Amino acid sequence: MSPHPCFSETIDRRTHDALYDWARASYGASDDWNTLYLNGLALGRLNPFWRERIKQDWQEELSEVSDDLYLQTDNWLAMGDGLQHLAHEWKRLGLLHGWRDEKFDVCDDAGKVLFAWNAPPSARSDSHEPSRPPQRTGAKPTAAGIFG
Repeated sequence: MSPHPCFSETIDRRTHDALYDWARASYGASDDWNTLYLNGLALGRLNPFWRERIKQDWQEELSEVSDDLYLQTDNWLAMGDGLQHLAHEWKRLGLLHGWRDEKFDVCDDAGKVLFAWNAPPSARSDSHEPSRPPQRTGAKPTAAGIFG
């Protein structure tokens, strides 16, 4: 397993902004959501609750630039471990529900395993209450699909 994922494509800033505009129009997302970056790659937007929660609980390097939040680790395996720790801690605190402890391999487009991922329920960004867990389709998630 490689500590460096290979992304077939990433979402550029313009596309992230367009998705955010759509979320604001469709779901009433407010203007105070900020972009979350994992090892330099933009993942999506965070509302103030999750932004502060990550700042409080993240145990690795964290920085803020122009209100965007950057989580940085030495490699993607460490990033996965850090995110896994957050998810387990938030489950313990009652912030995430519906945990099924399912493990998935995150693969590149060629099917090569990049790292294992313990899938927590999807957390809605419009509140601190999570949505229902994702339905398992049998398809392997790809790094591009998870990290944008």
